[in-house]
Amino acid sequence: MGLAQTVCQELPDDEYPNKIYGVGGSAATPLISSIAREFAKLPGDQRVTIIWHDPGAGHAMHSLIGQEVDGVRTPAPVGTSGAVQQARYWDSNGNEHRCSVDTLSNPVLADFGYMAAPPQDINGYEDLDIATFGIGAFVGPVSGWSLITHIDSNQNAISAEALYLVYGYADNSGVAPWTQKRWLFGRNYTSAALLAWVAATGLPAESFQFHEDVQTNSAMVTAVANAEVPNASLGFVSTEVADRNRGQVKTLAFQAKGQTCAYYPDSTPTSFDKKNIRDGHYWNWAYHIFYAPVNGSGVPSNPLVARFFDAITGKTNPDVPHNLDLIIDEGTIPDCAMRVSRDPLGGYTPLASYAPEEPCGCYFDFVATGESTCDECATTEDCSGDQVCRRGFCEEW
Repeated sequence: MGLAQTVCQELPDDEYPNKIYGVGGSAATPLISSIAREFAKLPGDQRVTIIWHDPGAGHAMHSLIGQEVDGVRTPAPVGTSGAVQQARYWDSNGNEHRCSVDTLSNPVLADFGYMAAPPQDINGYEDLDIATFGIGAFVGPVSGWSLITHIDSNQNAISAEALYLVYGYADNSGVAPWTQKRWLFGRNYTSAALLAWVAATGLPAESFQFHEDVQTNSAMVTAVANAEVPNASLGFVSTEVADRNRGQVKTLAFQAKGQTCAYYPDSTPTSFDKKNIRDGHYWNWAYHIFYAPVNGSGVPSNPLVARFFDAITGKTNPDVPHNLDLIIDEGTIPDCAMRVSRDPLGGYTPLASYAPEEPCGCYFDFVATGESTCDECATTEDCSGDQVCRRGFCEEW
């Protein structure tokens, strides 16, 4: 794809007011797109124009804090990643467009960053305290990581141990049918998707062998879908991206270390209930985490960013009152639907039992799958025992 001719900074303010620039990984691009469309549709001065650039998770830190050179860290302007050189923006009808960021005559710094990984997982930021740079972290919904193969593959599952051998030894893995490096696809060290499988297998990022660094989730789907040897093809993307492309690629069940069988992110290969992520059977998932400069109270310094973060992290807000529906529709899981947790900023820590303050598991099932086994209700009086009526369903409490 050629570089977009429209320059992001030159978008007219009367059509695209209140611009904020974001940089990071492509895993959350579907979710960011969904929320950004709603902000683009707001009337008058309420409208916020989100310009989103997704070259890879690590670029969030590069753009907010910078890489250290001779003891000095200087944030990198948006668009200088050397990877994906186009940003996305949305018009008042919710249509997506592309633009290029002027990195020479009119460079801009990121207003926010996104990663489905903590900063310490990124090369060069292992011992960095983002708070010392005035950066705050805001935890959003949960995203799974899926291993994908060609839609015509006859393979259904893979274990952590087998995955270690496949990406660690490629042509010499000895793990049929994944014995051809030509049909193994991956991402570089800036990718949260790669870091997720580093955590799952114990294989160091620099030891992953693959034919091509495809750079984005969408490009990974294209590469795997076009593989000429279906059974030998393998790649990895965020689960929501895998879900959106089930007609092109096939998700493999994954057996984590210590497990006796493999699990899909959902209860079945065809469901969208995310049951196995939500209850802890599927191990490889992470929180979407958004980063931005904050004030002394820990609130984003830019009020436009604060409004955007409230919507995308699932808080009740006037800008996008149906944000919970959008979060679920995009294949991510709001905190209220989870029954297990891990330290959002600690990486892939052990899972713990979790009870959200205001559970929405019944509502999640209804929005995600079109049905729920829970009783419907108008008030809590319609529910039994300790159940509470929330969003039209009798939740457990």
